[in-house]
Amino acid sequence: MEKPIVFLSHSSLDKAALAALKKILDDRAAGSLNFFLSSDGESIRFGRNWVVRISDALSQAKLMFVFLSPQSADSKWIHFEAGCAYAKDIQVVPVCLPGIDLNRITPPLSLLQGFNLHSQDTMGNLARICNETFNMKINETFRSEDFDKIVSNTMGNAADFFGSQTWAIDSIQLNLVADVPSENFNPIPALHEICKKAGMNCRSATKENTPEQILAHLEQPGCLIKFVNIEVKERRNVPGSVVLQWVGTGRRQYSVKCTLSPELFQINARMLDQWRELVRFAEPFSLAIELKSQIIAEKQGQSFTAKLYQVGIKLAVNGDYEFDGLSFKFGNLIPWTLHFELGGKLEDDRFPRLLERLFRSMAFFEREPNFGKMFEGV
Repeated sequence: MEKPIVFLSHSSLDKAALAALKKILDDRAAGSLNFFLSSDGESIRFGRNWVVRISDALSQAKLMFVFLSPQSADSKWIHFEAGCAYAKDIQVVPVCLPGIDLNRITPPLSLLQGFNLHSQDTMGNLARICNETFNMKINETFRSEDFDKIVSNTMGNAADFFGSQTWAIDSIQLNLVADVPSENFNPIPALHEICKKAGMNCRSATKENTPEQILAHLEQPGCLIKFVNIEVKERRNVPGSVVLQWVGTGRRQYSVKCTLSPELFQINARMLDQWRELVRFAEPFSLAIELKSQIIAEKQGQSFTAKLYQVGIKLAVNGDYEFDGLSFKFGNLIPWTLHFELGGKLEDDRFPRLLERLFRSMAFFEREPNFGKMFEGV
């Protein structure tokens, strides 16, 4: 008898994470199930007709796990496969990988009963559902090492947001200063909950140094946020003193400073967008994309603007530039920095498209290394 097929639907962007998971499931099932993974080179042998083999697997499968990640949740192919399976009366179970929460999934997949694969404990759901579907007794307990293999491979694909320009970015900064809506305002716990639901390993802390100041921070892979809620002070003349002194104004302000790595930008951007939507900050964040120090630009002003114009980046008012409705400024020459006012989502595909055009235009390029200095003193 042929082994029952469990179809692992996924995007090619997540093939590394799914390959790691398939190996774990294969070992756990001890050959009693055929976990079909189209991208592993085993379920579909190289040289075979890919579409026909997938169609054959779907016709025989009784269970499909649909794996979703920040970079693949909107994949049309995943939704197509899930729709085909559902039409064939196959049990379809959405599974959210670390970095995305099931509550953020849209119909039609959100109408199906699924779960977040955000811990070693939730990995047991995969074995439990297989046991219930095929009347088996696969061990439903997994180790933290099993989950770590999935997480490390999931994170490794997050660089796709900036694509081939990822290497050129040193860091991404988000900043905001505004009046506090309430004296004890602190948005860090809300972000901590969002990150936990997304399966991210994060830590946060809040410290009240004095009644005049609240300090908080949150740290997770590729993201560090510092928050300060403080009473505004100014220097004033105080009766009986010849020295200006800092005096409280009775007004409070808060600041948020966030540093993001380009490698994990897509995962963190999605959670920060959820956070901004939930908290509804009164002021927009400023966004700065800082390029690495070896990135230089065309020195001649007229050539610089001409090269940008040829790829759709135009001069705007007040020294701004404009690309596809996105306004920005250039700041600092070493390193070069792009400054934006973040009116919309952080997960905006115009950012990577803008960077791609900056380099394609040859207005920006990598400085050649100084080989002379490398051999000084030799």
